[in-house]
Amino acid sequence: MGKTEGVMTYEPLALAEKAGEKQKELAELTGAVVNSFISAKFEECLAAIGKLEAAFGSSKLGNLYRKLAEQYLRDGAPAGFDGQIVMSEK
Repeated sequence: MGKTEGVMTYEPLALAEKAGEKQKELAELTGAVVNSFISAKFEECLAAIGKLEAAFGSSKLGNLYRKLAEQYLRDGAPAGFDGQIVMSEK
C-alpha cells in the first residue's frame, strides 16, 4: 500500500531445504494462481484458486484473486493490464 511502482510481494513459509511437503504444495498452488493472473488467464486463475482452496481452505489471497479474476472476466481487464494489484488498504 502507498507504493508508486509495482513490487512483487512474498510470504516466507520456510527455508526451501527445510520446507515440508505441505509448504511446497502451498507454494506451488499459490504460484499457479499468481502466474495465471499475471498472464491474464483468468479462467485458469479461478481453477487454480479452486485447487488451492480444496487443499488449504479459504484465504484472503484466494478471495482477492477470485474477486479480480471474476471482475476481469465479466468486464474485461484494464487497458495495459500487467497483473499488478493496487492495494488501497493493508
